[in-house]
Amino acid sequence: MQTLVAHEDNHMRLFEITDADPLDVRLVAVMSQIKSDLDRNPGKKWSVPQLLSYLRKQNINLGGEADQGEMLRSLITKPPLSNFIQNIQGDEVIFVGQGGELGTGDPMQKIDLVKNMAKRALTR
Repeated sequence: MQTLVAHEDNHMRLFEITDADPLDVRLVAVMSQIKSDLDRNPGKKWSVPQLLSYLRKQNINLGGEADQGEMLRSLITKPPLSNFIQNIQGDEVIFVGQGGELGTGDPMQKIDLVKNMAKRALTR
């Protein structure tokens, strides 16, 4: 069992990693950094290519170049990424606590959001 603690000014996030998968540990660390940045800059947007590029710079590769977008979409349905990423709408990454309300936006995006939420609920 591994535990990762991320300190951020007056905030502390504690994540318990139950398996020893090094990829999960690195993903939690990197996503915690991004979440802290988003907390400081709430209007900041991330696209799928930006996130994949950032992950590659942190030595996190999600498969072949052509497969990375699909792999990311698959990984956000289960922990640890499901704790950080709420949805991917088109090319935009929607982080947990960052927009994506059901009252606004494209109806197809609402359907995708509900579908992803249902998948997450079934896996828990």
